[in-house]
Amino acid sequence: MIDNTNVNRLRAEECKKIYDIPFQEKARRYTLEKFAELGIKYPTGQETILWSHIKNGKLGKKFHQQYIIGNYIVDFFALGKNYNIIIEIDDTSKYYQEKEAKRDKFLQSEGLVLRFTNLEVECQIDMVLDYIREAIIKCDA
Repeated sequence: MIDNTNVNRLRAEECKKIYDIPFQEKARRYTLEKFAELGIKYPTGQETILWSHIKNGKLGKKFHQQYIIGNYIVDFFALGKNYNIIIEIDDTSKYYQEKEAKRDKFLQSEGLVLRFTNLEVECQIDMVLDYIREAIIKCDA
């Protein structure tokens, strides 16, 4: 059996020299970027609906799809003068909500998090857009 410990250590050292960041960090970032690319290429139906209403600065703010913040990928993101705006479209299951607690705490430290359910985006898009407009005003005031 081959011992890859030294090989991995050497790779990490070389990567750190070249990129001045640890090998594991670079691999994690690469993985997140690939997942974000897949999320843009194959969005959910609800993401497609909302994106059609907020893309190209339609609400007066440039939003990004599948944006990486720390170790997480958010559905939509925009920079604000005072706060960043993070939009998440979520499943409503209890399991999913409990799983997201740590992620929520981190995202709330990074900006104003707006959460909408799949059903709200599908059936009440005008209400969703009104909330986003209010958030844009609040974050730029």
